[in-house]
Amino acid sequence: METCAVELVTAKSLNRHRFFYEGDRALIAIGLSGERRGGETRTRHFQSSHRALGGYVMALPAGERLDGWSEPATRCSWLILYLRDDYQLAGGLSLSTLLNRPYMRTNAFELVPLARRAQMFMARGSDYLAPYLQSLVTLILLDEDDDAAAPADPTDGPLGKSRIERIKRYVDAQTPGTVTVSDLASELDMSPDGFIRAFRRTYGVTPHQYLLTRRLAAAGSLLRTTDHSLTQIAMETGFASSSHFSAAFRAEFGLTPSQYRLARR
Repeated sequence: METCAVELVTAKSLNRHRFFYEGDRALIAIGLSGERRGGETRTRHFQSSHRALGGYVMALPAGERLDGWSEPATRCSWLILYLRDDYQLAGGLSLSTLLNRPYMRTNAFELVPLARRAQMFMARGSDYLAPYLQSLVTLILLDEDDDAAAPADPTDGPLGKSRIERIKRYVDAQTPGTVTVSDLASELDMSPDGFIRAFRRTYGVTPHQYLLTRRLAAAGSLLRTTDHSLTQIAMETGFASSSHFSAAFRAEFGLTPSQYRLARR
């Protein structure tokens, strides 16, 4: 029996329904896109009533119970992983070490393009799918448990965790839309070409795609927490126009900025 089963769930629309999971495998679900009118997700550790599904991540240890309900949803797309207890993470980390309680994130926008790359590998029947999922699961779980006992370089990619975190800190400290690939390469004392190759091997996406996702994440935060117009948010996050921003946002998360703002308030 394989240690990691992967499923892609897509639907143009879903009627009101209840759901339940309590299995002998750990579960990690990554929302790629979608919006629902209402609903609730419950475990013994938390209760969530989110609406927008793009960027939503749920992790559940084996044997934990998950249940809830959902109002009609549109354009739903999920990548769901079912992991056996002996599933090995990158760097030799064990699944039980990093996933010992249920948790969720509702704004993990940076994971959407990475999960979509896994979707592409699935569609192609690529031999790269298994090692790619191993790295993806490791990144998800390490992001949730910073205190986990881990080696200094736990990822399979050539950059390593310390450099990945350094990139994140550098990008977050700058004004959205102002960071270039050359800036990131310089921050790590690497040549641009060498950095691009190493970054893509580590993340599965180009640095440009990563920076775009971070800009869209910053835009999502502004949509949730301010009343700024779409034009103003576009300018603040480095887009040439509100139409360019709206097109990029919808392509990434399956919702227009206005739909996202409405769903998150």
